[in-house]
Amino acid sequence: MVMHIKSLVTDLIHREDNNSRQLFLLKNWHTILGKLAVKVKLEKINNDTLVLGVYDTCWMQELYLLSNVIINQINSKLDTPWVKSLRFKNADWKKPVPVQEKKAARPAITIELTNQEICTLEKIKDPELSRELKKFLIKCHTQKYLYIPEKYEK
Repeated sequence: MVMHIKSLVTDLIHREDNNSRQLFLLKNWHTILGKLAVKVKLEKINNDTLVLGVYDTCWMQELYLLSNVIINQINSKLDTPWVKSLRFKNADWKKPVPVQEKKAARPAITIELTNQEICTLEKIKDPELSRELKKFLIKCHTQKYLYIPEKYEK
């Protein structure tokens, strides 16, 4: 038997009043909360408790303090008030990842230390310290190469 999805959804909504409330909240979430809807999203509905995902932990405290106001706002939009409590959790902010253009690959370079740097490293008596400082100097020169490549090109 083939049925339109519209008739199925309508039947589901009219079967249980709780489902219609939930669908109403999901559909009208942005208009119910207004500007706060940017900071929080409706994640779950458990009976008379709403679980709200908050994008910024700083806002979690503020929203917790405003929870009575938010509950009143939500219940005022419903035909019969049924939301009694709110729970807050940290939500991941899913920003669209921009497509990055491939950067031209830089040619591999060999970093050579100056004579002064080599002489200074040779004066260090601890071989492990000398080796680590040499790695650090090479890393510094590599970073400079990334920002000022003309200096190292021959």
